[in-house]
Amino acid sequence: MLISLEDRTRERKLLELWLKEHDADLLLTPGELQELIEHPPKLCFEPGDCVSRYLSGNGCLCIRSSFKNHKQFIQWQQAFEEAVSDKLFKGVLISSKKI
Repeated sequence: MLISLEDRTRERKLLELWLKEHDADLLLTPGELQELIEHPPKLCFEPGDCVSRYLSGNGCLCIRSSFKNHKQFIQWQQAFEEAVSDKLFKGVLISSKKI
């Protein structure tokens, strides 16, 4: 994938702004969080062809457009992983004892 220096620089600056934490960063409301758990953000149609995804990984433009700041993304990511885990292991007793 050929990416111009201008595109790399722009993407890096946008990602840095999104990642930079501020005390005024708002978290998602419980309603917003539940909505995003039930309907997760959509990524690019072709993630392998997306310059932003290639350069920024989970901080790509698709994610940045769904979350106002990195704190919101982490908040959603943790809640989503917990929700998926709860569904996968619902009714399953997990023990640390070896059989």
